[in-house]
Amino acid sequence: MVHPVDLRPFLCSYESLMPLHAMWNNYMSGLIGDSRGQDGILRSSQGGTGIKQQPDSRLLAHADLHGCLMAVVSCPEVRNSGIEGVVAAVTPQVVCLVTAEDRLHVVLKRGSRFKYRVPGDFMVTVDGDTM
Repeated sequence: MVHPVDLRPFLCSYESLMPLHAMWNNYMSGLIGDSRGQDGILRSSQGGTGIKQQPDSRLLAHADLHGCLMAVVSCPEVRNSGIEGVVAAVTPQVVCLVTAEDRLHVVLKRGSRFKYRVPGDFMVTVDGDTM
């Protein structure tokens, strides 16, 4: 059983990860080609306005998630379901989330489902088994 860890002794907090989250948003914007203007209207590569389209799932499948604000939709360890935080680390077996309460939750990927929002206001749901 994996328990949440208090991060204060390690000087890693939710707030300290916000710059990483901002960099992740910029990274994802570039990855999915979010070219909205300051007015919030999505522009096509030809310069006209366009309809929002779902980002290519192939791009998202291999995207770096460090700094992503992610929620656990479901998990074999029920108490981790609903946890939301910034991704601090990803390994082949686990995702480490730091919550707004500065708690570290180590969530097993196997059997879990996660969701996160990408720039352009798209919600992505992913099976931990495929991450």
